[in-house]
Amino acid sequence: MTTVSWRVLVVDGDPKSGEAVCASLRQRGMIARAVTDPDAALDVLAAEPIDVVLTETCLPKRSGLCLLAEVRRRWGRRIAVILHTAWFPDHEQLEAYRSADAVMIKPAASADALAACIAGVLLRARDGDRDGQPTGAAPMPRDAVAPEVREQ
Repeated sequence: MTTVSWRVLVVDGDPKSGEAVCASLRQRGMIARAVTDPDAALDVLAAEPIDVVLTETCLPKRSGLCLLAEVRRRWGRRIAVILHTAWFPDHEQLEAYRSADAVMIKPAASADALAACIAGVLLRARDGDRDGQPTGAAPMPRDAVAPEVREQ
């Protein structure tokens, strides 16, 4: 069995939940670290090499979307960002979601599904698919909005 040593930064407002996610990722050979807010995440990103950030969207102090925007501003697409959210974005948030490499709905179906999402994003990045499009899935059509938030 081959293991991977991808470095994952988990940003979760609940320390126990963040550590549980890290434990499951470590079992799959990843190097995982958890923090509870975007400011702590930015400190880690400035100090340590990280391959992917897995962040909740609803966090204390600032949202995961603010973290995503700051990661893109400072590091472009050199660091992958996966949004882990319980909410489908409203119309105003949709553009911000598009700059993520992938979006996982909480709770993840399994730890394997989460690990597979991370692997897919990072393997695509390794293969040079960083042309400005989200790499976690096929590009989202502009009108792909849930009916309840579709513009009238």
